[in-house]
Order: sequence, then C-alpha cells, then structure tokens
Amino acid sequence: MGTYTIFSDYHLGHPLGLKPDFKFNKNTVFLGDNFDIKNSLKKELTGIRKMREETIKNVQKNKGIYLSGNHSLEPLSNKSKLFAIRDNILFIHGDLIEWSRLRSYLYRSMSRPGKNKYHWHFLKKFRTLFPGNVSIIKNSQIKKAVKLAKNNNCHTIVMGHFHPKRKIDINVDNIRIVILKQGKSLIKL
Repeated sequence: MGTYTIFSDYHLGHPLGLKPDFKFNKNTVFLGDNFDIKNSLKKELTGIRKMREETIKNVQKNKGIYLSGNHSLEPLSNKSKLFAIRDNILFIHGDLIEWSRLRSYLYRSMSRPGKNKYHWHFLKKFRTLFPGNVSIIKNSQIKKAVKLAKNNNCHTIVMGHFHPKRKIDINVDNIRIVILKQGKSLIKL
C-alpha cells in the first residue's frame, strides 16, 4: 500500500492535450491515453512517438507501471499489458471496461495515426460546443469492473478513459472503483 502518482489521459499531441509534468518512481502509473497518436498532427507524430518511448523506458527503469490507451494506437496482443496488478490493486485504462476486447482491439488497430490542421480545427470547435466528456459509466460497466477485480483477487480497480470532471470513488460489492479525471492524480491506495 502507499501513495500512487497516476498520469491519465493527458492526450499529448491532441490540440487540447495537457502539458506533461511527468515524474517517475516505483509508484508511478501511466494509465493510458497519455500520448494521443490518433489525433496528433501528422508532422508531430515522430516527436510524440519518441516522447512515448522515452517515457516507457523511464517507467521501466523506475519499476513503475505503463499501460497504453485506445488513442495510443498500440494494438492489443498477447504481449500487451491489458492491465497491471500491484498491492491487490488492478490498474486498467478503461476502454476494456467500456467496450468489448474486440472493439478495443479494432479501435486501436484500425484507426489511422495523425490528423491534419483542419481536423484539429474541428476538434477545437466540437469541444467548445461540448466541453468535457459526455459519457457516464453505466451500471453494466461497473459490474464488469467489479467482476474483473474479483477474478484477479483485487480489492480496488483504478481506471481512466471516461474523463469525468472530477474523480469518481465508489465502493460496489466490497470493491473500490476509482475513475480518474484527466491529468495527474495522487491517490492513497
């Protein structure tokens, strides 16, 4: 048990991505979608990918946890970490809770990397009209999270992906479910 520093959904490369303030230690967790390969400007893809690779190396060197997300466009495979467990806490990005594994796989493997400046303009206008994420976690998804935690002997499941305006921290069937907002979170687990 301890305090974890969790970076979730920074979407670096996205026109509305957050500025990186990454730190690395054993209790650092990158929870996915910190590097937005899908929505980066095409001319910046090389730099975003390089930054991602350097971050992964730093996380591994410090024995932290790095998980990809659906905007990372890293296809799921037997080698991919779908989730990580430490101290009986299950860390997962969240797209596998919202969607099926098949849909997550298809999204990650079929989406094309990089966008042009016109797409960015559209994204900015869309977020002006619809600020924040409009999706809300459904009861069926909560049940799926509880089942996944129990199947892996975990008392807590921590995820990103849903982009709530503030952290959601609930207890369902003796399982703590924590859904993080975008950015850096310090959590005692």
